[in-house]
Amino acid sequence: MNTAIKPFFPKKLPRFTLPDFERFEIAPGIPVILCRNSTVPLVTLSFSINQGSRGDTLPKQGLTQLTMQVLNEGGGDFTSSEFHDRIDDLGSNIVCFSNEDYARIQITALRENFADTLALLSLMLLKPIFSETDYAREKNNLMVRLSQLADRPESIVDKVFNDSLFAEDHPYYLNASGKKSTMESITLSDVQNRFKTILQSGHTEIFCAGDIDAASLKELLSASLSAIFKVNPVFTKTLLPIVHKPAGIIIVHKEGAEQTELMLGHQSIKSTETNHVSRTAVNSLFGGQFSSRLNLNLREKHGITYGVNSYFNSLQLCGEFIISTSVAPKDSGTAIQQILIELDKIRQKISNKELAFVKSSMVNRFALNFETNMHLIMNSLMLRAGEMTEDYIQNFVPRVGELSVDMLLASAREHFLPENMQIVLVGDKVSIEKSLADAKINLPISYREIADLW
Repeated sequence: MNTAIKPFFPKKLPRFTLPDFERFEIAPGIPVILCRNSTVPLVTLSFSINQGSRGDTLPKQGLTQLTMQVLNEGGGDFTSSEFHDRIDDLGSNIVCFSNEDYARIQITALRENFADTLALLSLMLLKPIFSETDYAREKNNLMVRLSQLADRPESIVDKVFNDSLFAEDHPYYLNASGKKSTMESITLSDVQNRFKTILQSGHTEIFCAGDIDAASLKELLSASLSAIFKVNPVFTKTLLPIVHKPAGIIIVHKEGAEQTELMLGHQSIKSTETNHVSRTAVNSLFGGQFSSRLNLNLREKHGITYGVNSYFNSLQLCGEFIISTSVAPKDSGTAIQQILIELDKIRQKISNKELAFVKSSMVNRFALNFETNMHLIMNSLMLRAGEMTEDYIQNFVPRVGELSVDMLLASAREHFLPENMQIVLVGDKVSIEKSLADAKINLPISYREIADLW
């Protein structure tokens, strides 16, 4: 933190006022959240279906991702090229993708072309092309991508870190991209059946932001989707227990690596209205911004990295706390040593100057989270994921104003757990081992092979 710069925190806290979040339902009970934004004549709409890659099976890892990739090819009686020419003519965008928890379909269109774009989306959902040619091409693309992952240290460290946090029977253990062996086994029939399951078994929610009123949106959605969604299954969220393992190190040898990719962390509880502000603040001080303690230590003091960051990742059923950086192999041990030192320090002491700085930063940057339609939709998704109310956003600034040093210390002690850190290093094994010994890092070490990952 640059203490030469005096933090500015308004004496009278502004009440940040957003456009109203309007809620309604369309048949068959699909909730819609609309945040009207008329600054530009654009509408962005996101379908969020509770059928992500954790719905795959071990023998068919990657099926959801492949299904959404093939769905991108279009629908109706068009060829894929014809369908996308039509989208381009409208100046619109339709994209289908998935993550661990959700299959998502997102469209962006000019207000005057929104109805026509929504009609094209209806064709995709009612009559997806799913041709053998498109399926084979997209499957090959994913196979090539899987082959390339083994050459990317950042992909390797992410995969091994995920494996270190979650056991094989855990929903989040599955690799969203699959493995070459599982991808090879996926057939076009598998893709078609997975798509049916996504539409028929997934709980759907719709989020919209842009230049459209609720009555018009409801009319368009009802007309376009009534033949597609016959039922909207109720989703009962059951949070998974947090499993903490003793701290340990995993080394993945990468021949000829000039840097070590480093990732540390552990399972964490999800963001909620109760913990979000305090742990966002303490993480900003620790590693969540450029002037964080981690960056000042590793980058400015020791000069061993271009940057280091930490963050909380809230999944639907649990969460993760993650620290990541890259250093020269000879500095791997020093990096871990200093990160663990900073973890201990922030659990022991936070100054009033740091408190003032982080409060100033959070208040003065808050409005940047709502610049665009996509920002508004992402905040709607955050509210739903954390089961937060709109009042939480409206009262965010006053909540920041209420933060104290004791609150941040309590949050650090609850959410930063050095004794449970899973530490993954990808790089030259010999150099890493020597650096760990030199830094006197005395934690159990295990090893993974790149050839076994995908």
